[in-house]
Amino acid sequence: MGNNNSRSSYGKQNLVIAKPEIAPFRDGLSASESFLQRYLRLGGPDSGDFYAPDQEEDESVVKKEVEKAQRRFNPDELQKINKDFERFSKENKMAKRKVLDYYGIIELDTTPFGTRFFNCVKKRVNSQKVSFLEYSKFIRSVSILTKGNAMERLAFIYSIFDIDGNGYIERDEMIRTFTQFFESMMLVNFDNVHINVLKQRISESQEKSIRTGIEEIVDDIFNKYQTKSGILYFEDWKKWFIEVPGMQDVLNYRVDSSDDIGPNN
Repeated sequence: MGNNNSRSSYGKQNLVIAKPEIAPFRDGLSASESFLQRYLRLGGPDSGDFYAPDQEEDESVVKKEVEKAQRRFNPDELQKINKDFERFSKENKMAKRKVLDYYGIIELDTTPFGTRFFNCVKKRVNSQKVSFLEYSKFIRSVSILTKGNAMERLAFIYSIFDIDGNGYIERDEMIRTFTQFFESMMLVNFDNVHINVLKQRISESQEKSIRTGIEEIVDDIFNKYQTKSGILYFEDWKKWFIEVPGMQDVLNYRVDSSDDIGPNN
């Protein structure tokens, strides 16, 4: 488990916070490393700066982002998060299986979608480069997924679809993401009624018809929302995503109690 003596100073800072952060984009930056904000500010996908997951982060930037993420939590919440990190990590590094376990989706450990989720949490396209999650990225991912605003969550979900990390989604990426998601969600129990209805429909379908159905759905999405043939930029994808039943609830969901952050056992 985590060692208090060897942990990064980030894990020890701000356990007592006088005033939580109200505005999530303080100083023009979100509580996450905001590739999306730079993308929007620099004028679109040609800027080459929308999603750069394999770039090394400057230490001062990391520290600032960690502090911003921590300020979103009250002292009890932050204390629980830090204790959970110690419990789920070894030598201050959390492996993929432990990350998925923390988020309650350990069933996806051996699935492509589980790997995809893990890579997006640590902002890596190639999972072989870094096989663990350090505290700085752990606290930022918890911040987004429990306290984040709609734009931050959209950026995170978009990165799951953007498999190669080039800033836009191609048809094959959309098909792969849908296929991986459908295969994975059959292994997990959900509270969302829309997802459970979809699971039932999938379980009643043959594998070939599922693939055909996914391709038809993807083609419909691209035909309706693409502004460039065969490509969905972030704004294109967002228009589609926010119209999907139940997704507004996902984007607006917030955790208001330390009991609802992380595992309860």
